[in-house]
Amino acid sequence: NIDAIDLGSATDNAANTLELSDAELDTVTAVSLQIGDNTISGINVSTAISPANVDTLRLDANGDITQAAGITETNLAVSSGANIALTNTGNNVTNFAASHGAALQFANNGDLTIGNITDLVGLTSANQDATISATGSLDVANGINIGNASATLSASGGSVTGAANVTAGSLNATAQNEINLN
Repeated sequence: NIDAIDLGSATDNAANTLELSDAELDTVTAVSLQIGDNTISGINVSTAISPANVDTLRLDANGDITQAAGITETNLAVSSGANIALTNTGNNVTNFAASHGAALQFANNGDLTIGNITDLVGLTSANQDATISATGSLDVANGINIGNASATLSASGGSVTGAANVTAGSLNATAQNEINLN
């Protein structure tokens, strides 16, 4: 029985845990790679991963999705029935989408677009806070729908822009340059 997933692990020692190293992930060639499902108790990125032959990485768990090291991927979709805490400064993602059952925190090194990836469109939750930060610009290309929870958007090296709807109880946006959410 697999209960948890450890991405980046160089060993295969943990009981009831699927451990995949970055080298093992590099052997997968696919347009889209889904790791986990709603029966998994949690996913942790223990060492940096950058699946070399995959355009879209999707992480799914019923429990928390966390990290101790960065993720490099063009498209990253994350779905969790609990917290998503992907705040490592090594994250380098172009497009991001998430569905979260508890708080969402995502930090990216560079520009970031909130997009439509696999069947996830933008950011969605039932009244759970979302914090998204980018060291470049942040484009809200697809909607943020988090009910009456708080949305925090930050672009420390660029602008926060987008034409998609933001549905939230409160919105806090900061940017080095402009903020333009139509």
